[in-house]
Formats: sequence, C-alpha cells, structure tokens
Amino acid sequence: MFRQLLLLALVVVIVPAAANASPVEVFGASARSASMVGALVADPVGPDAVYHNVGGLARVAPTAGIGMVFLQDRSVIRLKDRPAGYDIPNLGGTGPAVPTERELAPRSDTTGDPPMAMMQIGIVSSLGLERFRFGLLASLPVHNGAPQGGFFPDERERLFTNRLHFELLGDRVRRFDVRGAVGIQLTDRLSLGLGAAWLPRVETRNDVYLQNPTDQENVDLVVQARQASRLGLSVGLLFEPMPGLRLGVSARDALAMRLTGGNVIRIRGFEDDPETWPVEQRLDLTPFYSPSSLSTGVSGDLGDWTLSAEAQFERWSSYRDRQNAQTDFSDRVSGRLGLEFRYSDDTTVRGGLGFVPTPVPAQTGRTNYVDNSRLLTSLGASHGVQIFGNELEVAWFTQIHFLLPRDTDKVVPESIRNCGPGITDLCDELPDDLRDPRTGRPIPEAGGLQTGNPGFPGFVSGGWMAAAGLEVSWKF
Repeated sequence: MFRQLLLLALVVVIVPAAANASPVEVFGASARSASMVGALVADPVGPDAVYHNVGGLARVAPTAGIGMVFLQDRSVIRLKDRPAGYDIPNLGGTGPAVPTERELAPRSDTTGDPPMAMMQIGIVSSLGLERFRFGLLASLPVHNGAPQGGFFPDERERLFTNRLHFELLGDRVRRFDVRGAVGIQLTDRLSLGLGAAWLPRVETRNDVYLQNPTDQENVDLVVQARQASRLGLSVGLLFEPMPGLRLGVSARDALAMRLTGGNVIRIRGFEDDPETWPVEQRLDLTPFYSPSSLSTGVSGDLGDWTLSAEAQFERWSSYRDRQNAQTDFSDRVSGRLGLEFRYSDDTTVRGGLGFVPTPVPAQTGRTNYVDNSRLLTSLGASHGVQIFGNELEVAWFTQIHFLLPRDTDKVVPESIRNCGPGITDLCDELPDDLRDPRTGRPIPEAGGLQTGNPGFPGFVSGGWMAAAGLEVSWKF
C-alpha cells in the first residue's frame, strides 16, 4: 500500500500551462528586422524599437503595423545505437530503478515541431508630444503555438518521452510576447528609452484526497492558483554623431517565468501516520528563462545603401533549466550584419547574415542539454504607397537558421558513481552493491554501468529552422 502512496504522490501533479519564449527573440520583431537578421540596435525605424533598442523609439514616426509570421522547424536529434550490456534488468520489483523493458515510450529520435503561425502587432504614438514616443509590441500565436510541459535533461527523461529535446530552441519560439516602452529625444543627436517585457508568475496549491487507495482513478481534487506579473526591464541609447551615422546600445534584464507551489495529498487509512498524512510535493519550475544581455551596434548610410552591424553579449552562465537547476553554460557573444538598398523611391531591398554560437558545452556526461551554433541568413523587401497623404508600406521577409551539426559521444568514467544530486558524470542507475532483499546475496546483474539515459552512448543534432512573413504598416 505504501508503494501505491508513492505512486500517487508521483503521478498526481497538476502543473499550469508552461510558457516559453517568443519568435521575437529568435527571428526579430518586424519584417524589416527579420530581413536584416535583427541587426537593428543602431537603426530601428518602427515599433521594432520596443525590442531592439528602446533608445531609438523617440526617433520613430507614429506608426501602426500588423503582420503574420510563419515558422517551419526542421531541427533534428539522431540518437546513436545503444550497445548491449547497459540496459537496466527486471529484478521483479526489488530493484531501485524501472527496468528498460518497462519504459512507457521507446527510445527515439527527435524531429522539429509542427509548422506554426504568429501574428505581430506594433504601434508607436507621440501622445501629442513632439519629443516623446510610446510604443507597444505583441507577438501572438494563432496556430500550433504555446505548447505545454517540460522535460528532464538526464536519465529521468526515459520514464517520460524517452527522447532528447532542444534546450534553447524548439518550444522557445512558440509563445506570446508582450512588450512596451517609452522614449524621449534628449537632444537632436541623442535619444533615450525605457521598456519592459511581461511574463506571468504562477503559484499553485493542489489538495488531493484519495478515498480508496486501490482506486487511484477517482480522487477529490481542489486546485488553487494565483497569478502575478514579472517584468524584464530594458534601457537603450541612440546617438547620431553626424548625419548618416548612428550608434546604439541596448541592455535587457533577465526574464523568467516561475511555477511554484505544490501538492498536498491525503489518503484514507493513513490518518494516524504523520509521515504520510499528508504527503507534500514541492513544485519549483522555470519553464522559460531569458538571460540578461547587452547589445551594441553601428549603422551608416552610403548613398542608397545602409549597412548595420551589431554585437550582442548574453549572460547564459546564469541560465536555469526547466527544473530550475543551475547549469554550466557559458556567456556568449553573437554577431549580425544587415544591409539595405533603396532600389527606388518606394522600394527597398534587404538582406542579412549572422552567427550565434552555442553557450552549451559538450554533453559528454550525465546531462543532455542539446543546442547548436547557428548560421543566420535573411532576405526581404518593402514597397511603399501614398494613401490620403500618409505612407502605407508592405514588407515581406524570409529567414533561415542553419544549425551547424554537432556530434556528441558520452564518456564512461573510470570510477562510476550512482545517480544522485550533484552527480555530473554518466551515472549508474543500479548500484553495484545492490543485494537481494530476500536472500541478502549480491545481484550479479547490478555489476558495471546500467543506464537508461536517452543520450547514451551519444547523439547528433542539426537541421534548420525558417521563418517567412508579411507585414503592413501605416505611418500616421
């Protein structure tokens, strides 16, 4: 019966919908931004300034825009064949680990998520003030967005999907995004802005009562949830030392969504046992974490050409995974180049190149944080027309991220330790000194390394992701 209690304590976990990052952070905040791989910290000209550099917001003409973005994910993780002799044997219920043959899902490769569509809406208003601007930017999923759930980065995942998952991509591009900002023109050459991104914070308490321990399908359940807001602040400056030359800097604070709380489980028949009445489960998850960053860039006009360059520092060393565990990721610096050519008075052609290195070290030990360095390419254009004295612009873009192939092989340590908190090497799920509880004799099958880690003995990751979009904006 106590096993049933533990089983119930594991399976009756009520978790609110998980939130993940938006495509704004991955592909850009507008059609112009995406067609220049996001190299706009020194040259935002629309509502995209709310994300790329709030310091440039005050220079933006009052604008309203709406667009659709379509995403295609062809990333892939291929698992290498498992050698014989490492599976966890079936010890007839006496073992400390679930045997390999009882895993609910077969070990399998990972392919990209289904295609999805996002709607992006932006607006900039002066509110009647000459040197002041207020801006809003929203990215909202309209098809196949905002998946729910999380995963474990180690051998525990074999009890769930039994697959590996992209840690910093995948579901990171499928969430809503809401941001706001204000900007002020300090001088003719210098402008300043302050902005904020919004995410919910959820605290949940779930009270569970089980009348019949042998009937775990019927429970009395009371769900209580409280939701609050979390803000990630941003600040930016835009400086124009001479006509046609712009310098920009933008800093963004870290932003995370937290799910905290727990479950309180009571089972009839255990009222007199203070250790099991009730059973309390603690919940502390981080479905989404975006690190603090600092971006600097320069943009210059050369006749009909505009060249923009940007470097971005991201503090991934502070990253916490979905289980709210600290990681050993490294800080990274990425680079982007964007180019504009004014083909005619009403048509502009754009392109871009970028490189984003992975902050994730080689996963040769226990964990399976999958991430790849990316090569970014983009192409787009805009076409303007005059309607009733105002400018209406139609813009389109395509952007492709090539995930540079990464080949990972697990390293079996000379001294194999049992799986537990703080163990970073590939670990043993079946201790070598395990003994039969009935006879007290050693169990021969426990010798050596037994692991169901989905990433063992290794894996290869790569593929590509693409986005395409169409946007209509009106300057009023």
